This record gives sequence, structure tokens and C-alpha cells, in this order.
Amino acid sequence: STENFIFTGYVYNSDEGIQLNDVRRGSRRVVIPYLGLGTEPDDGDQITGIGDTVNITRVQKVYNGATPVCYLCEVQE
Repeated sequence: STENFIFTGYVYNSDEGIQLNDVRRGSRRVVIPYLGLGTEPDDGDQITGIGDTVNITRVQKVYNGATPVCYLCEVQE
């Protein structure tokens, strides 16, 4: 079954640093906040945004000490 979650994430081009305005191709990553997501993203999950859908290929959980802060997801079309 499929379950949808709504979140605000930040997409950037990992080859050129943060480019929040117009990232379309290349090595992209999405930063997803840990708090309030309701689930943990996994490889193969899809992220659908404004006119674009990408697949998560790798997930890394980022911590501040022992506290999870966000997920750093590598994505591909």
C-alpha cells in the first residue's frame, strides 16, 4: 500500500553547493526535517514536488549530538 506524507524539504545540487532556486538535473539531494515527518524515508521512496518526481537512492540521518535533526536524501529522476 502507499501512504503519503507532506513536508517542506530543501533541494540542492550537491556538485555545486546549495542552489535552491532552479535545481533540475545532476546530483541532487533533498534535506527533510526530522521533526513532524511521521515516518523515516527509505531507498526507493518517491518525493513529488512542484512539477517534479524523484526517487530516493540513499538516506543519511543527521544528528546534533544524540538528537536527530534531518534526513539527507540523495535523489534521482
